[in-house]
Amino acid sequence: MKVRILFSKQKNIDYFNSDDVELDMEEYLVGVVATEIGNAPVAACEAQAVAARTYALSKIKSKGYITDNSSID
Repeated sequence: MKVRILFSKQKNIDYFNSDDVELDMEEYLVGVVATEIGNAPVAACEAQAVAARTYALSKIKSKGYITDNSSID
């Protein structure tokens, strides 16, 4: 499954060379979990991945995308 991400933070736009990208869900989750909890125990990473996937699917269902901007979330 592809995840559409709209970026507003300049560091993300610079990294992806775009403000609108599509990633595989698994690739997205790897980045999100690593960013949010880093090098935590495996069980914590698994729980965070489930939470992040649930959140992403909810946003995709309601808006069609996710974003790095919490003010439009």
